[in-house]
Amino acid sequence: MSELLDFILSQEKAFQSKARLVSLYSDFALLRHTNPDGYAANIAAWSSAITNAAAHGLLPPDDSSLTLETGSSLAEMLEYKGLGRPAGLGAVFDDLVQRRQLVPLKEYLETKTSIYGQRSWLQLPTPWTVISWALRQAGLLGEGSTKLACGQYVRIAALETASSAILKQLSLSPQTPTSLTFSQATFASTFSSLLSTHDISQTDQTLLLTHLTRDRRRASMAIDPPTGSTTIRFLPSSASSETAPPPITQQDTTIASLSTLAHSLSSQTTALTARISDCQAKAHSAISTSNRTAALSALRARKAAEATLDQRQQRFEQITSILTSIDDAAGQVEMVAAMEAGTQVLKGLNRKVGGAERVEGVMDAMAEQMGEVEDVGGVIADGGGKVDEGEVDEEFEALEREEVQKRKKAQEEEEEERKESEKTHADFPPVPTGQPGEKQPNEETRGDGARMRENARPTRENTSDIDAVEKRLSTLSMDEGNHASSKSQNQSQSQSQMSTNENHAIRENKTAEQ
Repeated sequence: MSELLDFILSQEKAFQSKARLVSLYSDFALLRHTNPDGYAANIAAWSSAITNAAAHGLLPPDDSSLTLETGSSLAEMLEYKGLGRPAGLGAVFDDLVQRRQLVPLKEYLETKTSIYGQRSWLQLPTPWTVISWALRQAGLLGEGSTKLACGQYVRIAALETASSAILKQLSLSPQTPTSLTFSQATFASTFSSLLSTHDISQTDQTLLLTHLTRDRRRASMAIDPPTGSTTIRFLPSSASSETAPPPITQQDTTIASLSTLAHSLSSQTTALTARISDCQAKAHSAISTSNRTAALSALRARKAAEATLDQRQQRFEQITSILTSIDDAAGQVEMVAAMEAGTQVLKGLNRKVGGAERVEGVMDAMAEQMGEVEDVGGVIADGGGKVDEGEVDEEFEALEREEVQKRKKAQEEEEEERKESEKTHADFPPVPTGQPGEKQPNEETRGDGARMRENARPTRENTSDIDAVEKRLSTLSMDEGNHASSKSQNQSQSQSQMSTNENHAIRENKTAEQ
């Protein structure tokens, strides 16, 4: 069992049933009209198997990741013991071509315009489809004939994936002339790692460059007639998809040549380094076996390789320095061009402004107009409803009279409260002393000292009376303090009122004199 068939049987569910295998290996083209669903299921199963196997590099040719070959070799790789070779592969590939998942290699390379520019290009019939249709109409080819023709086809999906990977890798690199310009050799060495299964072959290089330059229009390509070298120049990643790539110039060809030389020197230094290590190993081996001649020969070869390596490294550094200078000069050119464009923009804007004198005139005119706006606002404010001063004075006098009455009433209330407080204080009875039931001595016969001692020794029964007296005295003291504060405030308000009345009288006298 071939590796291809083993992969299909293990990865594709449709091929893991014995009954389905019998149908898949039969000439199921006859089911196109009798059993359309069965026909479509078999086509879908084989299409999936072929696509996945091609993606893993299991289909011929072995040196290409973007194409596949059909013919007896493919049928032999799919041969299954007991079922033979699949009889319906012709119908499978015919369906893949009609859906433009596969395109004949020659047809793709000979197309002059982009495959994306032709709306129906991917649905156009192939020449074989046209011939087959004509033969069927003439009765020379039956509906059930599904012979697998030999040919090489381009896998469009794989080609698109590889092109996108190249453009993505370029977008991550510096967008300088030397990093966007390649020779065919540097192109292959730079992007071969993107093709996971094979190194990039000449056919794959041609397909990728055709797709990038003709179909996607992200690069320019030209061949130098004297040398036959190919130069590729990519657009910067920031360029619009509508931007057409410029043609290759002599400057691009020179940069590609320098890049090729730098790549060659880098490869040589790698090989020389490996050679030096090999000669050193041989010298040690010869010494260990006492082979003086072999040891000396190995040492001489190592010395020669070291001298050559020094030369190659010096040249590589020179070429790298030149390429760096080219990038710097290109950056300066872009900067000067940007500055020049900016200068032109500033000139145009300053021309529209009209200079400093025009700006001063505009500022003066604006200040004048703002002054007129303020004047108009003042006139509008002055022309509003006039206030009658007589009414204002009358209202003021009424408010004054009302205030005087309030103050007078407040003074009368305070006077009444004061008199009531004095009367209560005068009528308050004396505090009793001594034990309950004990006859109180005559006030006139007791001395001052005795009265003080007795007052200083309050009994348990009269403690509550003493507390009541103290609270009453405290209340009277607070009333007297508030009365004094209110009286002082009333005097201050009376003086202010008198001053206001005098001012009012003076103003009335002036009005009468006028």
